[in-house]
Amino acid sequence: MNCSLLAEVALVVHEASEGAVVALERRRRELLHAPPLGELLELAARARANEATAEELALAVEALVALYAPPAGAYEH
Repeated sequence: MNCSLLAEVALVVHEASEGAVVALERRRRELLHAPPLGELLELAARARANEATAEELALAVEALVALYAPPAGAYEH
């Protein structure tokens, strides 16, 4: 789990500002297999609307990142 990405999504949840979105996009681009920014922003909006706990948000971010990761063993020869 990428804790830095989670922190940036949490910042967008708590501070829906352009600066928070820019920071999230910068962190997202650092990941090898990252979900699209729109998916992360939608997740943040849903978390905000549902008043998600930090643990719920972490699980949601982890699940979203896992969806975009390559299958296990994809790089093995």
